[in-house]
Amino acid sequence: GARERELGSSNRDWRARVAAAAMHGRDSKALSEELEAARREAVAQAAEGRMEAEALLAAENRVLRRRLATQTARDTKALDDHIEYARAQAAQRTAAERIHMQAQLDAENRHWDERVRRARTAGG
Repeated sequence: GARERELGSSNRDWRARVAAAAMHGRDSKALSEELEAARREAVAQAAEGRMEAEALLAAENRVLRRRLATQTARDTKALDDHIEYARAQAAQRTAAERIHMQAQLDAENRHWDERVRRARTAGG
């Protein structure tokens, strides 16, 4: 009687433990599958995020390259314009200096011609 009750109770405990372990195993397996699915989803999202980030960076790079090319073209044109302006100014200065120097030379020649004429008149 008592021994059978004790064995029956022990058997029930053992079955309950086996059932709990099996349930735990199923729960564990389900949890592992859920975790693995979550990991796969996170990896996929990270890959999509990376691809999206790379696409955004590529688009930004295209815009920046276009802007840089445009700015370089503007800078080159501005520099060319400045160089052309400086050349024109130098040419005007050179022409003005040539005219001034010629006028100065003419004035000096007139001065010396006048002195020579006076000297000839005085000496003559």
